[in-house]
Amino acid sequence: MPILHIDDYRLHYDYRYLDKKNPTLLLLHDLSVDSTVWHALVPFLDPSFNILVYDYFGHGKTTDSAGPVSFEKLFREILSLMHTLRLDTVHLAGSGFGGVLAFLFAENYPRLVRTLSFMSMPFYVPEEIYRKELHTIIRLFTVDRRLLTQKIVAENVYPVTPGKTTLITNAFNRVSARNFEQIITVMTDQTFADRFSLIREMSRLKLPVLIMSGEFDPLFPANLSVILASQLPNGRGLIIPEASHLIELDQPKIVAARLNFFIRGQKAPFPFSAAHQKAADELKRILDKGFSELHIRRPSLRMTVMKGTVEILWDERPIEGKWNQRHARELLFYIIMNHGSVTRTALIDTFMPELAASQAKTRLRVQLNHLNKIFQHSLDHALMISREAVALNVKFECDLLDFMEDLKPLLLKEIPLAARTEQFIHKLNIYNPSCLAVFQDEWSGSLIEKLEIRLSQIMIRLLEELESEDQTLLAKEMLKAGTAVEPYDGFCKEKLDHLS
Repeated sequence: MPILHIDDYRLHYDYRYLDKKNPTLLLLHDLSVDSTVWHALVPFLDPSFNILVYDYFGHGKTTDSAGPVSFEKLFREILSLMHTLRLDTVHLAGSGFGGVLAFLFAENYPRLVRTLSFMSMPFYVPEEIYRKELHTIIRLFTVDRRLLTQKIVAENVYPVTPGKTTLITNAFNRVSARNFEQIITVMTDQTFADRFSLIREMSRLKLPVLIMSGEFDPLFPANLSVILASQLPNGRGLIIPEASHLIELDQPKIVAARLNFFIRGQKAPFPFSAAHQKAADELKRILDKGFSELHIRRPSLRMTVMKGTVEILWDERPIEGKWNQRHARELLFYIIMNHGSVTRTALIDTFMPELAASQAKTRLRVQLNHLNKIFQHSLDHALMISREAVALNVKFECDLLDFMEDLKPLLLKEIPLAARTEQFIHKLNIYNPSCLAVFQDEWSGSLIEKLEIRLSQIMIRLLEELESEDQTLLAKEMLKAGTAVEPYDGFCKEKLDHLS
């Protein structure tokens, strides 16, 4: 592959050039893979096309950069390639994250883009869902990269074959850990600042758009993508059969045929009758309403513990199983409270530190098999287990985890003191010091101790702020609610007497 020097790194690309007059197709790969993902597709593309592929910095053969990740930096890679290769315009095609990059580039440089083709494009993802799932991926990246690779393979191709597994594994092993985490963070913070819906923005571009999604894509439903394509003024939507997320690997011949026809074919907007337009407007209204409620209805694994009893639910229905045996509920609780992924070593150190290494490994294996059987009965593939780690492969929630996350903003002075104090009083009123008594392990007890220390620290800090601003009534209300978490016996009474 040729090399292009940009700042402090070397960008590797491959350019099949035939004639300046011919269309140039620039292919942008997804995260966790590199330009090798296009090897199966390129032989089926129109032989007259000029074809350009490359690896983002920190991916594939392109070296990493010391500078921070940004979309501007990714734009610069495309602009530098177009300048070096003297390309006036390109037809952009992106897979997954590559589609996001393609859209944002076309939005910023519309005169450089002839058409847009999206493969498995995330049209709509609520921030609160996407941010949590990406956090899980980043954590799993550091806990067990091989287990994350298994997850990526399972979710991205259909059927899973040795060839696809090898290609994805090799590509993912070349991804820079720093780059991977930063690029996910940038996409979350900038692209999904509120909620990511391309309909309104793409309508302004007026570019011809082709949308292709795999029939079995578990990440972004194909049917929804096609419906959304109908809302674009110049959009075409297709479902690729017998394919998952990386449709360019699963069905390269079909995908290439659609790209060939789209780029070579007529791109004038489809004619709409008045009745058709009215129906499309009504459908858009229904979709907008549905999107606003999507995050509420999305199925998830939920564990509730703060009421003193344990409930384990999937889509609000109990998951039946022998949860009281072989530490099943304790193991699940520990995995959830560690954001969905843990090493086997951490589980052994937490639940069986007194056992010899070989005995502990055997016992843990039995316990994990028991937990996995519970899930297989009600929710297959929810648990991923490797030699090194264990991870949840579904969206998960826990009332105690939510409770602890809600404590983080209570000391931010950008938020009004009264609002923070009232929120803290609400938390104190719903807190149950004995909520984890049902768990028979030392870790749960230590978790409550740490939580109460945190609550007492917040109370002390808020009390100092309230006293400095002479907000005596709020201070008294907080102290009356805080006896269960006071730093020492009699603290709240002592402070109340002082305020009186």
